[in-house]
Amino acid sequence: MRLAMNLSAAALTAALVCVSGTVSAEPTQASFHPVLDKHEINNFMYDSDFVPADADLQIRLTAGIRDELTLDMPGNGEYEWDDSTITLIGDDGQGEIDYGVIADTEITIKVTLFGQEFEVDVIEAVLGGQPLEI
Repeated sequence: MRLAMNLSAAALTAALVCVSGTVSAEPTQASFHPVLDKHEINNFMYDSDFVPADADLQIRLTAGIRDELTLDMPGNGEYEWDDSTITLIGDDGQGEIDYGVIADTEITIKVTLFGQEFEVDVIEAVLGGQPLEI
């Protein structure tokens, strides 16, 4: 066992000595196409719950803001092995960067009348529940 390890170490040392001169590698090109689909960057949610508590007329506000990022960047990467660098070359007229902010808001009114509770979603009733997109 020890003899085999010594022979392997000797063979490795001999191989390194034989190749110890400078080795130069040609740049290599390869397809490079990063895609990021609807990546959520930030997400903020707020819920007031029904206020005032235990009242016959209450209101609740829920709001959320989130932003999404979509990237599509086709092209090539040129790998320069000697300098340890990568140069990214995009395809002309290709690619997409799409950034959007979406705000969701819900306002609910709750009325208690003769022991019966009634809830109305104000945004749904007035605006059809469509989110605001910027």
